[in-house]
Amino acid sequence: MRAGKLTKSNSTQIVIKRRRRSFLRSSPAIDGVAAILKSLRRGEITFSQLFIDSNIKFKKSFLKYLNYCKDKQYVTKKPGFSKTPNRWEGRPVMYYSITEKGWRFLEIIK
Repeated sequence: MRAGKLTKSNSTQIVIKRRRRSFLRSSPAIDGVAAILKSLRRGEITFSQLFIDSNIKFKKSFLKYLNYCKDKQYVTKKPGFSKTPNRWEGRPVMYYSITEKGWRFLEIIK
């Protein structure tokens, strides 16, 4: 861990100024989990919409974060039917939603 920036004050004492670091900057995995949970704040959404909203660039990484969230029970997966008014309307899809445990985790990392 960095000690910070060293500066001299007028009384020749050394003052150490620490930089504040965001909790999210400490681990890239927490960034991915947070992105998924923040995307689910609006309500139930499909896998495709969740992938787009989370802004995670690689699908393999996204799947790792999503599986982690499901394993830790931050996210639930429910079957349903597509509600979009196009050729996909009425087709079976999976909806993801955030759980109470996921809400608590999201509050911690704010």
